[in-house]
Amino acid sequence: MTFKSTLAKILGVPLVLFGLGGAQPVLAQDGNNLRVKAYRASENSNEASFLKVKSPYSLWKKLKGFTFMQFHDGKYIGKSSLSVSVSDSSDFDWKVQLFHKKTPLNGALAGVQYNFPFEGKKVGADVYVSPLGVDDKGDLKRDLNLQYSFKFPLPLGIQMSGFGELCPLRNEWKYGEIGIAKKIINSKFDVDLSAGYLLHGRKEKSLRPNSNFKVGLEVSTEI
Repeated sequence: MTFKSTLAKILGVPLVLFGLGGAQPVLAQDGNNLRVKAYRASENSNEASFLKVKSPYSLWKKLKGFTFMQFHDGKYIGKSSLSVSVSDSSDFDWKVQLFHKKTPLNGALAGVQYNFPFEGKKVGADVYVSPLGVDDKGDLKRDLNLQYSFKFPLPLGIQMSGFGELCPLRNEWKYGEIGIAKKIINSKFDVDLSAGYLLHGRKEKSLRPNSNFKVGLEVSTEI
């Protein structure tokens, strides 16, 4: 039995079922909200419209999880993150990410995340650094993967947020998003109207992403 198949049986399927979703970072201040987003992107995007499901969750003891899944044209991609604090008083987390692209598990990363110590739920930022990973063949790979996410409030009840992923040693931008959101319904099921940009990697390797405008609706509820 290969390393990949063993890892898939142990972690891959349970995580997909647990989170119903894998690839966007979560800020610890968000709480346990199940979020469903429906997007419409500009016509020159590879994904003119798509559905995204994401949710944080707690597993056992101090182990936190987050999964997102994105569905488009009968296909899916996703990412699950498992993290645990280095210590009770630390802003650093040990973190493992598992990738779900058309299969329950086709890669993984391991590294450390720093959570900037902001007060409150409306402001947050983190940076994740991973020097090691496993590719879709189960082979160990040594590469530097950097990820970030942030959010902060703007006037008129507007929230700005974004995230991104890049491999600087390979001069490669992977993926990201940036945008604003405004709550239009505040109830048991909150509804937000959002607009922003999808930040895709280029065919030729570059740290400068291609951008496509998007608009969407997000429905969220406490779980």
